[in-house]
Amino acid sequence: MPLSLSQRDVKRGTCRKWRIGAGTRPRTGVLSRTKSTKLNNLLAIFRIGLYYVSTEEFLITIQKLVPACLLAFGVAIMPLGAVTVTTGGTAVAGNGTFSNFAGATTINFDSGTAPTVGGIQYVYAATNILNGNDPSVSAAPFDDTTNYLSVGPTRGTPVTINFSTAADYFGFYASTVDPFNVISFYNSTGLILSLTGTQIGTLGGFVASGDPGDHVYVNIAASSPAEYFTQIVLSSSANAFETDNHAFHAVSGSFDTPEPGTLMLLPAGLALVWMGTRRKKSA
Repeated sequence: MPLSLSQRDVKRGTCRKWRIGAGTRPRTGVLSRTKSTKLNNLLAIFRIGLYYVSTEEFLITIQKLVPACLLAFGVAIMPLGAVTVTTGGTAVAGNGTFSNFAGATTINFDSGTAPTVGGIQYVYAATNILNGNDPSVSAAPFDDTTNYLSVGPTRGTPVTINFSTAADYFGFYASTVDPFNVISFYNSTGLILSLTGTQIGTLGGFVASGDPGDHVYVNIAASSPAEYFTQIVLSSSANAFETDNHAFHAVSGSFDTPEPGTLMLLPAGLALVWMGTRRKKSA
């Protein structure tokens, strides 16, 4: 076969080094990770295809390799092209960065809680929300003096977010990112997209090493029903995965999410209704 491509690279979707053998003249193709050579890298991928006897085999390989390689350059693309991952938001002094997505619902944890009923439901422990640094466990996000979410073995992992209706957008402010941080998106058919801390760091233009100065706002948008998601899972095998200012957008309508203060008043309201019923019966 004219081209010898490591099966390990194909299965893992890596883009390190490919050895090309054209007749008796072997060649080595190396994809650079520097942004200045993006175009050359993409051209190299398609030049490799010229050495394939089977066009079908080339397309299958490219489908596996291109998403991983583009993600290494700072752009995340799913094979179907229906999920787009971008970066950017609006920074607010002392509060971190917020989403710019029109019509999005934001959960910033400033009340010290996260919604557990309604359209957006967090499954979490009280210890997952904190303010400031927790030495050797959590570091407050860059320029964020407010409450934030910390996921890890000490404070609790995973944290799951369920939706009453499908979502087509989620944004989050990530800081002090580590390679072992993972965020995954699911719907009824299974996993749609999963990003590791390493990939998040690449998107933000830094190496994920837990540096408190590293930060990025990540936007995940789905453009087709097959990629709409109903659940998000944040997990971390070590301490910790720190995020804030989660933003959500429902495919149709909006999420019916009670404010935390409203939730606190609910028991009191029910008690008043019960007392009123008792009085009527006594009368």
